[in-house]
Amino acid sequence: MNVKKGDRRYTIKCNSAGQPRPYADSVYDFEIIVEMVSYQTGLWQPNDIDEELVKDRAKALGRDWGGGGPFDPELRSMTKIGPGHWRFVVVEPYTD
Repeated sequence: MNVKKGDRRYTIKCNSAGQPRPYADSVYDFEIIVEMVSYQTGLWQPNDIDEELVKDRAKALGRDWGGGGPFDPELRSMTKIGPGHWRFVVVEPYTD
């Protein structure tokens, strides 16, 4: 793979996904790590991008939420763990 300065990569780490017990809401707990090739060193380094951009990437790469309907998944928490490292918890209501 040929990388150049300014390239960005996203790593998704799934901590848990699904129902913790029967008849429970589904919980999707995942992390997104954003890195960019530094213009100074040419090495991968954590990349702090705008919070709204991180949310958009999380919807596309992790789990979509925010449809507004009563049975749509919702974002329960978004936590910045460190530079370029975010944790998301999305809950989807149980329906039968």
